Amino acid sequence: MRWTDRLTLDGTWAGNLFQFYLRVIQRLSVDLKLQFQLDTDLFRKGETVVHEAIREALANALIHADHQGQGGIIVERYRDRFEFSNPGTLLISIDQLLRGNVSECRNKSLQLMFMMIGGAEKAGSGVDKIRRGWESQHWRSPKVSEQVQPDRVLWMLPMVSMIPEVSLERLNALFGARFLKFDKLEVQALVTADLEGSVDNARMRQITDGHPADMTRLLQSLVARAALLQEGHGRWSRYRLPVSTGLSAKKSHSLHNDVDSLHSDVNSLHNDVDSLYKGDHSLSKVQNSLHNEELLTLAAPARERQRISPKDMEKIVLDLCRGRWLSRNEIATLVARNSEGLRQRFLNPMVEHGLLRLRYPDKPNRTDQAYTAANGEN
Repeated sequence: MRWTDRLTLDGTWAGNLFQFYLRVIQRLSVDLKLQFQLDTDLFRKGETVVHEAIREALANALIHADHQGQGGIIVERYRDRFEFSNPGTLLISIDQLLRGNVSECRNKSLQLMFMMIGGAEKAGSGVDKIRRGWESQHWRSPKVSEQVQPDRVLWMLPMVSMIPEVSLERLNALFGARFLKFDKLEVQALVTADLEGSVDNARMRQITDGHPADMTRLLQSLVARAALLQEGHGRWSRYRLPVSTGLSAKKSHSLHNDVDSLHSDVNSLHNDVDSLYKGDHSLSKVQNSLHNEELLTLAAPARERQRISPKDMEKIVLDLCRGRWLSRNEIATLVARNSEGLRQRFLNPMVEHGLLRLRYPDKPNRTDQAYTAANGEN
C-alpha cells in the first residue's frame, strides 16, 4: 500500500469525529480547479457550491452511517470523481432521497452537531445541495447505490462532463449515421452506458428526474433499435452497449492512474479514526484490457452466445484471468454478463475452490477487487 496522505492518531489531535471531519474536508477540497464566485457585495467568496456539495457529502456519510455495522466509512478522491461509502442502508427509498424534502436520520446527535457548524441540512435538502453543486459545473449527476452483505451506501460524485466529447466520438464510431437520429435523452442514455458500463431505469431517473415509465419506454426503444442490449428482466433490467466502446477500459485506467484516495475506518462513535489513504489500485498488466484483442478473442464464445454451459464459462473466466488481474466489471463486460450474477455464480465459487485468487483477500468486498487465476504469474 502506498500512502500520500495519512491521518492517524499521532497525539496532535483529539481523534473524534468532529476533528476528523475538519481535517478530512480540507484534504478533499484542496487543489479543486474551480472558477471563484462572488457574493452579493461582489466580494470573492471563500468557497463555491462544489465545496458546499463535498462538505455535505462527507457530513452525510458520517451522519447516516450505521456505526455498529460492518466496515468503516470510506472516503476516496480520484482524479475524476469522489466516492463516499458508509455502512448501513438507506432509511428511505432512492426516489424519495432524490426528490428531497424528506429527512430520516439515523444519528440525530451527529446531525445536530453538523447543523450547528453549518455542515449539514435537516429538511432533506442536503441531496439537493450536492446535486446543485455538480450541476453548476455541468458534471454528470451524482450516483447513489446500495450494497448488501455487508450493507453499505455508496455515493459517487463524478467530475466528468455530462456528455464528454470522447464519449460522443466513440458512439459516433459505433453507430455511424444512426447516431444522428437519437434525441437528447437517448444520447444521454447511450453516453451513460458508455461511461459507466451500463445504464438502468434508476440511473436515468437520477440524471433526468424523469418518470419511471418514461425511462422504461426510452430504454426499451433503444433495445428495439439494437442500440442497447438488455440484461435481466423487470426492475432488475440493466442495459449495455452492443459492443465494448472502451469505456470500461477507461474506468479501469482511472483506478490506477494517480489515484488520490482518503480512507478512514470509523466503526463507532467512540472508534479510533484509522486513516486517509491513497490506495495503489494498480492493474498495470491490463491497461485498456477491454481493447485487448487477446481478451476479446478468449471471451468471444461467451459474448456471442446467451447460453453457455457453466463448465465452459468457468474455463473462459480462468483463461481471461490467467497471468493478469481483472476486476469483476471487466470480466462481466468481456463476457457480456451481469457482474453481480457472474460474481455469485462463478467468481465466488471459483475463489472458494482455489481456482481464482483475490487481489485483496482480507477485504473481499472492496469495490476495486480483482481476480487472477490461482496458477497465474503476476
